[in-house]
Amino acid sequence: MQITGRPVTPLFFPGNRTGIVLIHGFTGSPGEVEPLGRALAAQGWTVQVPLLPGHGTDVEELARTCWRDWVAAAEKAVVELRQKCDRVYLAGLSMGGLISLYLAHYQPVVGVISLAAPIYLKNKKAYLAPYLRWVRRYAPKERQEDGHYLLTHFNYDHIPLAALVSLLEFIRTARKQLPLVQVPVLLIQGDADETVDPASAEYIFHQLGSREKKLLSLPGGRHLLPLGPQRQQVAEAAIAFINSLEEQSNEGVSRRI
Repeated sequence: MQITGRPVTPLFFPGNRTGIVLIHGFTGSPGEVEPLGRALAAQGWTVQVPLLPGHGTDVEELARTCWRDWVAAAEKAVVELRQKCDRVYLAGLSMGGLISLYLAHYQPVVGVISLAAPIYLKNKKAYLAPYLRWVRRYAPKERQEDGHYLLTHFNYDHIPLAALVSLLEFIRTARKQLPLVQVPVLLIQGDADETVDPASAEYIFHQLGSREKKLLSLPGGRHLLPLGPQRQQVAEAAIAFINSLEEQSNEGVSRRI
């Protein structure tokens, strides 16, 4: 019950002392954010893309994990990168974007880039998972990605309902934490997202405690933004966001000197 492409491993792109932890989504793998990671690394920044527990192997292993495992792995990556870098950013796709926002309250990061983070799911059957899990373990995954994605990137073709229940729990937990986020945030959301209701981005934007926040809506953008037609626009927006915060930091240092 899986679709396999190339071998699944964490990704690491060494660079300078500005670092970004980039987190993939639920049932996905580092490959789905790799183009964005490479674009950020091309700026000279250090980029770390962890492989979350239960991902990149088989659905049975994913069924044995929960949201606390996924968050702990992402947080471990932040702690590790802070040993190499002076300034660390969080970025992520879908559940990875929500993990980034969640961890921004607990880790001393400079800013967050969140792509297609879920508050509301498009497939309303997902909300039946707490009940269906007692009569079936897995549900087939509706395939909306194109064939190129399926051939070149690892993803599961089934969803463990126990893990889906945990994802729903995490969404409820993370949304309560949004007012506690104080760092600058860039939200990017496609208006044709087939997985996450685009209203999620509006909700997050208005709930964030951050004074500096921006919502970029991409016409025609689907869920896997780093792999879609708007991937260059996504990368440019992320680079501009980080550059602006790095410039602010450099100006602050100059004034103190």
